[in-house]
Amino acid sequence: MATRFNALTAILGAFLTIQIPTDAAGEIPSRCKASRQSMLKVFAKVGLGGTSDGRIGPLGASGRTQLVIHSAKDLAANAAPKKAKDPAFQKEVEAQLAKLLKVDAIDWDKQMVVAIWGGAARVHHQEIAFHSFTVKGNALTVTWNETGSWLPGCTRARGVALVERFNGPVLFNPSAQK
Repeated sequence: MATRFNALTAILGAFLTIQIPTDAAGEIPSRCKASRQSMLKVFAKVGLGGTSDGRIGPLGASGRTQLVIHSAKDLAANAAPKKAKDPAFQKEVEAQLAKLLKVDAIDWDKQMVVAIWGGAARVHHQEIAFHSFTVKGNALTVTWNETGSWLPGCTRARGVALVERFNGPVLFNPSAQK
């Protein structure tokens, strides 16, 4: 009886073996960790009050309210599309954004930039506050809200963050006003 049980276990074991792919370092890729949730590392973040042009350093909203930048070329294309392919211009706008974020440089292989423009409001000194950068499954969720003093004036809240690079879809979730 024990021999039959061992033989049956061996046969079933062969059919029920699950192969989990690994990368070159032997780690399980993030796409296989569907139920895990993690936070991206934040290197720098800045909330800015409104200005008449609504820019964030070299970044312009161009009708958008959220923006994800993965390279110096993307950054330059947002700042001035006609100059996007010029390496000197790419370095110039990258240096402007690094200065705004108070970092020495941006490592595009390991980092990316997230920018948010809030709605136009009749307030003064309103800015974007970033709360979390959470990866769950294959998507990144950026949680944020607008904060500031409720004084007369017309402005558009803005914020920019330098975070760990993520190459999947990015969702923006404005949290409740605090």
